[in-house]
Amino acid sequence: MNPSSQNMTHPHFSEPEPFFSLTDFELRRTYAQRTEAHIRTLFHDFRLRTEYVAAIILNDNVYIDDYLSLDPKSYGWRNNPALLQRTLLSNDAFCKHYMLHLDSENFQDPAWILSLPERLDSHPDAVVDDETLKAEIRALDYYSHFETDPHLQDYPYDEDEETKCRKRDGEVCAVTGRANPDVFWFFPPTLNATVEQNDITGNLAWSGSFFMGSIFAAKHKSNPFCDEHKLGGSHKAWNMLCIDPILYDYLTTGFCTFKYHGDTKLENGDVEVALQFYWLPQPKARFGQVFDMKKDWQGLMDDLQEHQDKGFPPPAFWNDDCTTKSGEPLRSGHLIYVIVSEQHVEYFKSAIQVHWACSVFTSLCGASGRPYLLSGKEYEDRTMQRFQDLGRQGKEGDSPYSQLE
Repeated sequence: MNPSSQNMTHPHFSEPEPFFSLTDFELRRTYAQRTEAHIRTLFHDFRLRTEYVAAIILNDNVYIDDYLSLDPKSYGWRNNPALLQRTLLSNDAFCKHYMLHLDSENFQDPAWILSLPERLDSHPDAVVDDETLKAEIRALDYYSHFETDPHLQDYPYDEDEETKCRKRDGEVCAVTGRANPDVFWFFPPTLNATVEQNDITGNLAWSGSFFMGSIFAAKHKSNPFCDEHKLGGSHKAWNMLCIDPILYDYLTTGFCTFKYHGDTKLENGDVEVALQFYWLPQPKARFGQVFDMKKDWQGLMDDLQEHQDKGFPPPAFWNDDCTTKSGEPLRSGHLIYVIVSEQHVEYFKSAIQVHWACSVFTSLCGASGRPYLLSGKEYEDRTMQRFQDLGRQGKEGDSPYSQLE
């Protein structure tokens, strides 16, 4: 532990707050219905999918900040339902993109094969069939806005910063206190380590800001997460946390997350940030399907209320033997404390927020443990649709193609 905090007495638990108040939830229901009606003025067969509704629920700025509001009555959307539709799609795509990168092993997992971004390669002399054309269009979706300096060199994996993280956390898990922890990156290193990765992240991150509450794709000012002129800005110890391997898989698949709980300025000028642990609800799997604003809305509301009434419990298969540093069972509301320099504390809070938002998004869609079943850019892919249909029945198999073999 950092010497400046060794003698401080910390509470280990604070009652977790509801994810959403009943009033906020009903406001978002009205707002979602208005969004669907607005987009249907241009696209008459448009229907809200579950992922769109999840983004709307998470949009904290509905009636607060006009710039980050998805409200169709706000300035940016009044006369542009097409842009609003595309923004909703990109919200979903950013979350899936983030969850893909959260664990590097996902890139070798057959379940994610349809979700790997298309490369934008030109073949002017090749014969272009319909499938090739569709692939080019999907690739353009990833590369159409954000342009990183093409001369930047790839940013190497920074083991020195991981060493700093381990030293800060005392070489033990920040939650369980066990030795030999993994290092968890809130903002994954592969999101901004190469020009190609940075372009894809930057293109999607602007829309993701509408439900994350932070602007990651800053085109006109320095930004450690996604900067057109610099790679690897978030490859720092402030973006990391020592985590027990038993918790790592849960944190990377949408079963649990941390929420910013407060901070305290220390005598040496550093800031001690309190993070509150949450087990996330596991509502009915509704990913990829049209969302019925009566039946499905009430069903989701009931699922969230049940999770709250039970005290925000872990999934049924969780290992009950896992305890916190204080020796108590790990439960929602548990508090941990992380020391961050004052100049980096806002960056750290943003990193926490993106993991919180994408994890809750995954949970709301019923995709905890299976974030590869979120629609993302593949929402019109028939193989993906079949994979999701089977997934909602718990029969998806190891990959989108396993049921076709």
